[in-house]
Amino acid sequence: MRSSAWSWAAPLAALLSGALVGTPVGVWGLATLPVSGLRRLIGCILMGVVLIAWRDLYPRTVSGRAWGVAAGVVSGLLGGAIGTPEPPVILYAAAQGWPPRAMKATLQGFFFANQLVILVSQWWAGLLTPAVAWLALGFAPPAVLGVALGMHLFRAVDPVRLRRVVFAVLFVLGLILCLRG
Repeated sequence: MRSSAWSWAAPLAALLSGALVGTPVGVWGLATLPVSGLRRLIGCILMGVVLIAWRDLYPRTVSGRAWGVAAGVVSGLLGGAIGTPEPPVILYAAAQGWPPRAMKATLQGFFFANQLVILVSQWWAGLLTPAVAWLALGFAPPAVLGVALGMHLFRAVDPVRLRRVVFAVLFVLGLILCLRG
């Protein structure tokens, strides 16, 4: 049992060690780069993720600690700068061949710990102000409502059609952000 637990802990540790390096650099970018540049970066990330999905360009297998650390660094950069740490870590996790529960547990553990690193880094950089905290609290109830509604509707909607619509909307949003900045 211990070796099984360790087999999931080692990739998580690699991801988090990378995120500890990338997140402060991403937060520095958030604090110093122009807003239009960050919006364009968000747009490019959205379009890139959609294109990877549409073209089925996911990496099938990657192994080794270096891949986990690299995914963590890029995830930390993106999470710190634009609040979107998910794509590199999800692609890395998908290429591990883990069972769904292990993948979900690893991703949840990473995103929870990474969010704490992001918050501490933003506080350290002076970006986490009382006004920002109140805005976050104000947006929390609608976000929870949206998640609850999505969970309720999950079984009622055709997943293939929903995926197509979501990716099309994300691509259009990404294109708009890239063009308008």
